[in-house]
Amino acid sequence: AEYKKFMEGKQSAMTQERIDTLNDMGFEWSLCPKQEWTFIFKELEQYKLKHGHCHVPTKFAENLKVGKWVDNQRAEYKKFMDSK
Repeated sequence: AEYKKFMEGKQSAMTQERIDTLNDMGFEWSLCPKQEWTFIFKELEQYKLKHGHCHVPTKFAENLKVGKWVDNQRAEYKKFMDSK
């Protein structure tokens, strides 16, 4: 959140020095790197094969990660559509 505020020019605890320091150590700014996205997508495919749909509950007991991921994908889609 602080990085996003900084990048938008808003008041933030993030500084360019902190960004540079984190970048120098190879910090991943994305919360869901491409490899993880692909891995969880494959789990969603398995869910669909088993259940016949992609309506994964956010708190899906068998796999909390895929439920949260699906919820995040829907939120990101909404943001994307709202920005058009």
